[in-house]
Amino acid sequence: MKSAEVMVSGSLEIIRRAMSRADGWIVAVSGGKDSTCVLDLVRRVDPSVRTVTSIQEWCLPETSEYLARIPGLIRVASGSDHGTGWAPNWKGAGDVPTGVQWIGVKGSVESSYGQDSVGGVFLGTRIDESAARKMLHRVRGLLFFSAKNNTWQCSPIAHWSVRDVWGYIRDRGLDYNKAYDRMSEIGVQLSAQRIGPLAIDKVLGLGQLAILKRGWPELFNRYAAEHPEARSYV
Repeated sequence: MKSAEVMVSGSLEIIRRAMSRADGWIVAVSGGKDSTCVLDLVRRVDPSVRTVTSIQEWCLPETSEYLARIPGLIRVASGSDHGTGWAPNWKGAGDVPTGVQWIGVKGSVESSYGQDSVGGVFLGTRIDESAARKMLHRVRGLLFFSAKNNTWQCSPIAHWSVRDVWGYIRDRGLDYNKAYDRMSEIGVQLSAQRIGPLAIDKVLGLGQLAILKRGWPELFNRYAAEHPEARSYV
């Protein structure tokens, strides 16, 4: 077999092993390329697995469009300041759009995404994204039980590279978030292309808001009008 086939086969085996440890697994979908791969891999093993996303008050339009195309997606929302202290998400149940389940204050997402009977969560984390993730997976492995969240956690593509991810999306003909196309158009390198909240503390220093201003200037201006602190990062 080719190395790519071995890589995919290994990820599918980890998913099967995870499902043998507990019932009630869910796939956490962010709208990014990595969770796109994980969702497809998991559904190859069990098409009935629940898929959940945490909706952000501010996000790229392509992200909203992509999430709307995922069949059976459960949409939840919770309060968060994304580590900035000035970029809050929703404040309460009355703020969220119709069809979105309010699950509470900051921190509520990590445990079970507000879902009942969750035995484990499949995540699209990869070790080459940060030193912290590399250390976490070195210590705990790709499949481990989180006592803090009382659930299993599985990262079946943790050892994939960004090119592995895009190769899988291409080879499988998967739908994906077209915001990546826009980032490529404005010259953002693959390693710097991220999908998520418009301002999150962990990646603000990597030019997250500068990319937003270049690629989506009208959205940036609306965001900065509500959160003036954003202009200090561009």
